[in-house]
Amino acid sequence: MIKEDADTENRLAGAVFQLWEETNGIPGLQPTDFQPDTSTSTRTSDPAAACPLAGSAL
Repeated sequence: MIKEDADTENRLAGAVFQLWEETNGIPGLQPTDFQPDTSTSTRTSDPAAACPLAGSAL
């Protein structure tokens, strides 16, 4: 995955992504509330703005 600025399309090194697992049976992401989905990990894009997802359950 490559992170780019939406306006300039410049690559963004150091962008942080939070990965989630659907665990509450409700479609879509629920990061809060009574039964939130589960945050599994974070990934940070490298100097080339690439964010490796190897080893992540997607």
